[in-house]
Amino acid sequence: MVEAGLGIAIVPLLPSGAVTRGRRIAVVALDAPIRPIHSGVLLRRRETLTRPAARLLEFTKSRFAS
Repeated sequence: MVEAGLGIAIVPLLPSGAVTRGRRIAVVALDAPIRPIHSGVLLRRRETLTRPAARLLEFTKSRFAS
């Protein structure tokens, strides 16, 4: 939406440039860093995940769970 001129976004500026590379956008660094946010995965109660979704969730939990 930013590239289309419809808004702004606050995103991590990764050293690799993966988020912004090749985009027609302007990057404005923030003066003070923003505190990390807690993230999670939402699932519907009593719904069985597809095999690929279950594997993705398992991978995510193994990599990022504290």
